[in-house]
Amino acid sequence: MSSTLRLSAVGFGLRIVLLVIVLANVLVLARVLGPAGFGQYFLFLRLVSVLAALADLGLSQSANAFYGRHKEWRADIHRVILTYVPIFWLGVTAIGAGALWLGEQVFLPHLTFALTVLAFVVLPFSIYANLCGHHLPCRNGSSVFDNADHALANSPRGIE
Repeated sequence: MSSTLRLSAVGFGLRIVLLVIVLANVLVLARVLGPAGFGQYFLFLRLVSVLAALADLGLSQSANAFYGRHKEWRADIHRVILTYVPIFWLGVTAIGAGALWLGEQVFLPHLTFALTVLAFVVLPFSIYANLCGHHLPCRNGSSVFDNADHALANSPRGIE
C-alpha cells in the first residue's frame, strides 16, 4: 500500500472518529443542559462565530497568500497578526456591543447577559484560532503542515 493511500486511509479514519466524538458531545450536552441550556449554548457559539467572521476582515486570506509565497516573511506575518487581532477584537466588540445594546430584544432575546459578555471575552481567541487553523504558524514559527511534510519527506520510504 502506498504511503499516500495509507495517509488518506488514516485521515478518513480520524475524520470518522472526530464525527463520533462530536456526535457524542452533542448528545451529552443536550442531555445535561436540557432544551433551554442547549439552545443558549448554540446561540453563544453562533454569536462567537459571526463576530469572529466579522473581525477577520479578510486577514486570514491575505495572510495565507503571503505566507505561502514568502517563506522569509512568515515570522513577520505572524507578528502582524498578533498586532491586528486585538485591534480587530476591540473594533468588533464596540460595534457588536453597540448593536446588541440597541437591539438586544431583536438580535438575541434569549441569550443571557453573562453568555453575551463571555462571547466578547473569548472572541480574540476565536479570531486567532481561525487564523492558526490554516497554514499559519501558531507558536514556533512553523506550521503543523510544514512539520508533517518534513516528517514524511524524511521517512524511510519518503512520499510515494
